[in-house]
Amino acid sequence: MLGYSHAFWAESMEKLTTEGMARTMVHAIEYFGGAPRVWNFEFAGASITHWDGQGWCFQPRLVSLARCCSSELRMSTPIRS
Repeated sequence: MLGYSHAFWAESMEKLTTEGMARTMVHAIEYFGGAPRVWNFEFAGASITHWDGQGWCFQPRLVSLARCCSSELRMSTPIRS
């Protein structure tokens, strides 16, 4: 979701893979004409490799894509009711 407009990009995938996530991110960049400052992930799944004690370590392919776009990768904090 984009911060100001709250616009978002969603794509259906048969299987959630790191390469599929990267492809979806590229499609969003192409559609919106640029990358957000932060990519916020709600589900760890194919986006992370492990927890290093200080934070989540994202898949190298996603880190590389974010660096190319001068973006940051973050995991969402679950909402507790």
